[in-house]
Amino acid sequence: MTGQKAIRFPEIWEDCATLAASAVRTLIERNPRMDLRNVRHLAVGTETGVDHSKPVSAYVQGMLQRAGIRLPDSLSSFQVQHACAGGTMALLSVAAMIAAGGRPGDSGIVVSSDIAR
Repeated sequence: MTGQKAIRFPEIWEDCATLAASAVRTLIERNPRMDLRNVRHLAVGTETGVDHSKPVSAYVQGMLQRAGIRLPDSLSSFQVQHACAGGTMALLSVAAMIAAGGRPGDSGIVVSSDIAR
């Protein structure tokens, strides 16, 4: 038993990229003092990629920029696709990169998004 209490199915127009972009937009809107100029990394952990040409995070960055959210163009953007562990591995990767070479105030955004059933 997993302890799951509910399940939600995505709408026909939703995929893991649109769900991730929506989550990041909510995060940014709820944190108005977040300095987006200091965001160095955008990572998405998922089981479900959109295609094999670019990471989900690139779609998320593009959607947010088109929506008027001023994310830097020079983000390190990547996807970790690995079952349930993708989000955790993305979080640990971004934390390690900031710890290893970050400047004071640097930050990253990590989001887990999936539509696997």
